[in-house]
Amino acid sequence: MAPTRIDRELDAQLSGCYAHWGGDVVHERDAEQFHTDLPALASAVVTRFSVGVGRCRVCGKRVQGRHAERPLRRARRGRGPDRPVAKGWVAWTHYGLGLSLTKCAVLAGRVGVPVTSGAMC
Repeated sequence: MAPTRIDRELDAQLSGCYAHWGGDVVHERDAEQFHTDLPALASAVVTRFSVGVGRCRVCGKRVQGRHAERPLRRARRGRGPDRPVAKGWVAWTHYGLGLSLTKCAVLAGRVGVPVTSGAMC
């Protein structure tokens, strides 16, 4: 049964001659083969924000620029992932798959989300 969705199409062309004997090859028909595979494990997307930092001339309070995609809180060492997708994925590996926090942290690190088991807890 042919799949309903095809992402790529490749052609395996016939050679002009049979490699073993060197005889001419006559094309008879085209056959279909389907190969389904999983994509490589997703990797984390790292975004660098250049955040403007200044100080109010009136009160001296520190202020900084904002961006819609930037988390509002400042990142600190040892903290879990700030992004919702990363948080959900890490929680799913622990609660959904039953992996220990240490194994979840190792798995998250393999896809580029550096987090400690303590931060996940």
